[in-house]
Order: sequence, then structure tokens, then C-alpha cells
Amino acid sequence: MRLSLPSHIGGEVVICISYLQNRRPTKAIPPHTTLFELWNKRKPNLFLIQVFGSQAFAKIPDATQ
Repeated sequence: MRLSLPSHIGGEVVICISYLQNRRPTKAIPPHTTLFELWNKRKPNLFLIQVFGSQAFAKIPDATQ
């Protein structure tokens, strides 16, 4: 699958992949455990994970408009 993303966001893609890799289980550690859990002694918050390339909006505070 090829994504039609601009080439200047390649660094952001690498960061996103690393973030997700650290939050998924792997066979190298105890079952149902993630690398994040081993490092931080708590389960990861998956609330922030969204579809890559999804539409987002930036709020501009009223004082700076």
C-alpha cells in the first residue's frame, strides 16, 4: 500500500511508527505486555492514537487573533 503523503513529513512518519511499535505486544517479552509497560510500569494510554493523515484543526486563542 502506498500513501500519497508529502515527502517532507518523512521524519514524522518514523516517529509515529516508533511510537506504535513501543505500544504493541511482542513475543520477546511476557505475554500481553508491551515495551512501554516494561519501561514505565504502567499500561500505555491508547486514547491519543488516531489514523495517520487524519484531518486536524489548530485552535488560535482569541487574544492572538
